Amino acid sequence: GTVPGTYTVTYTATVNDQAVVTVDNAVVGTNATCATNCVTSTPVTAPAVSYSKSASTTGPVAVGETITYTLTTVVANSQTTSVTTLTDTLGTGLTFGAVTNAGAYTCNSTNPLVCTLPVGTVPGTYTVTYTATVNDQAVVTVDNAVVGTNATCATNCVTSTPVTAPAVSYSKSASTSGPVAVGDTITYTLTTTVVNAVT
Repeated sequence: GTVPGTYTVTYTATVNDQAVVTVDNAVVGTNATCATNCVTSTPVTAPAVSYSKSASTTGPVAVGETITYTLTTVVANSQTTSVTTLTDTLGTGLTFGAVTNAGAYTCNSTNPLVCTLPVGTVPGTYTVTYTATVNDQAVVTVDNAVVGTNATCATNCVTSTPVTAPAVSYSKSASTSGPVAVGDTITYTLTTTVVNAVT
């Protein structure tokens, strides 16, 4: 038999990535009565969700080039308790390409790009990668902005990539190299070429 006295058992438990709001713990005895605190409830730090954005190039870019954008979300403290939504809007001069990696997100495939991260997403880093092509409306810079719901912008949530200045060249040709006589008609052609961006 056990002699009269106080007996203690000490053990540890680690809070894992399934913790939400509180972590609870209960003890039940056999042939014993609970005196106090036989159920414990410890609050869990609320999730902190932040996001940022990066572009594959700092530019300058020209019409026809592709830029790859990466949205990075960091979930900290505990799993999410609400849906996280990122809405990424391509500005003038950019044509949406495709989502090349949605990861844990679910995304549409148009501009604006809307991606959602579900409730219960455990702490970690999550990325979405997609492409956009510089189109013939690009002037000076191509801009792109992402806003989040139930998340905070950490850094670079607006990107601005310089566009290569337009280069304009011209040339001239004649319909004949001669010799010509009085009364002959010569047709002249002036050709202008614009590259890189709109003038």
